[in-house]
Amino acid sequence: MSSFDLSDESEYVLSVDSPSPAVDRFKPETVFKLLRKRIDTITRDEPSEAVTRNSRIMQTLLKDPYSVDIRFVFDADKSYSNVGLWAHRSILAEYKPLADLIQEASSESATQTSSGNDAQGVINAEMLTIPLSDISPATLCVLLRYIYTGEINRTVDTSLHAISTTESALVTKGIAGRPASFVRWSPMDKDSPWRLRDVTWEELLRASSRFGVSELQQRCEDAVIASIDASNVVDVLFTVGNTFGKIKDTAMDFIVEKIGSVVLEDKEPFAAYRNHPDAFDFLVELVRRKAPKAAVTDAA
Repeated sequence: MSSFDLSDESEYVLSVDSPSPAVDRFKPETVFKLLRKRIDTITRDEPSEAVTRNSRIMQTLLKDPYSVDIRFVFDADKSYSNVGLWAHRSILAEYKPLADLIQEASSESATQTSSGNDAQGVINAEMLTIPLSDISPATLCVLLRYIYTGEINRTVDTSLHAISTTESALVTKGIAGRPASFVRWSPMDKDSPWRLRDVTWEELLRASSRFGVSELQQRCEDAVIASIDASNVVDVLFTVGNTFGKIKDTAMDFIVEKIGSVVLEDKEPFAAYRNHPDAFDFLVELVRRKAPKAAVTDAA
């Protein structure tokens, strides 16, 4: 049972006596804000155990099936059309794009309730479902782990998340009006079939940008830039450079400086992107960037 002593708010003494995550005395947003404030105010003189303890509590909250109140579903991906990834809307609402999605889902639930279109005749206001069509469950798992704990691990451990399954593929309305206990929670042992592939920095970059997690976005941009080499620079330019200017500039400068190692006699790296909407503009800009350097070389 989780225990929370908030009698002295300046200390924020929180402890977890067991991994069983029934957070029943305080709302998730209260715990989240207290932990975030506590972590932000820790000085270098304080022991690192404080940060570790608070991170552990947030990890417990992330996988707690008793307090979650919002579910993301991936009905566009047939492999995961009956999978739900759960979280706390009060925590996600710290980020405006996610807050907007939550507000939209809340409005739709209110409309269904007033019109009486749902199967049960009532929508449980504490349980919302948001369908996502352009992000993988693995990417969202990594994003959620960062939001809750500040940790980045692109290898997904499903045991750290609240993941459920449903009998029907029509999961967007599968639990309307039904209590959380009705949901079938996936087994999370070592042999669990719910193993997700590793997430790339590019995937995480797009997700963090989309959902307004700016601090993670910056770290992803730096990681993508650090990974650029002759074998992937063209792919990076066309897949994420068209959206993120810093990455585009770095990739183009790399191509201009090392064109000989990028374009080989038996390999045409630009061929796959001939029909890309930015192909012409990128090639023109590469020529423009190359021209001054060529002039300097000729003059020498």
